[in-house]
Amino acid sequence: SPSAPVDAGPTVDPNLVFTSGAQTVVAQITIDAANRPVPTAALPESATIEPLPTLETVGTPAELSALPTLEPLAGTTPGAIVAAPTLAGGITTLAAPAATAAPLVTPVQALPDRMQWVSNTPPDGSKVPAGKKFKITWKVTNIGTTTWTSTYSIKHFAGTQLGVNAGYPIANDVAPNKNTDLTIDAVAPTTPGEYYSLWVLQNPEGVNFGKFDITLTVQ
Repeated sequence: SPSAPVDAGPTVDPNLVFTSGAQTVVAQITIDAANRPVPTAALPESATIEPLPTLETVGTPAELSALPTLEPLAGTTPGAIVAAPTLAGGITTLAAPAATAAPLVTPVQALPDRMQWVSNTPPDGSKVPAGKKFKITWKVTNIGTTTWTSTYSIKHFAGTQLGVNAGYPIANDVAPNKNTDLTIDAVAPTTPGEYYSLWVLQNPEGVNFGKFDITLTVQ
């Protein structure tokens, strides 16, 4: 009898076969990738931390006792405490300072010849016609310890002279604590303006002392 027909099996869609094959390849790549080790970046070696230095032993008691010691001060006992002097009540006092040398500057001795100004005529600021002759009088007090005699004189010292002469002798004796008038002959300058004149007393030794002045306006 004729043989039975061979069953060809179900018909397979070629597109499905291609798709199945592609999925098989993808699955195999995934498996290979999973089994392959992943390269990792080499990490740098961490720096080695040096151990902290340890304190060295200073020494044994025997070594410490061998260290040099300071010499005691002269007149003291080693290890002794010098007590500061105290006052009653236990208040500590400081040692008295050493005596200092006498100062080099010596006090100035008061001169025996001394004078004090009292007033002047004409008063300061007076107006005087140009070229006019007049007298200037200063009232002063002898506050020294000597008596002024005719050997004492009035001397022009600074400013415009105004006086006819640069010097005039004392007219009468002036005892200590007495007042007197010192008068000079003067002449006003011919040029208008303000003028200042300073005068002093001079003793027989040529030493100037005291001062008296005047300011006038020449018109």
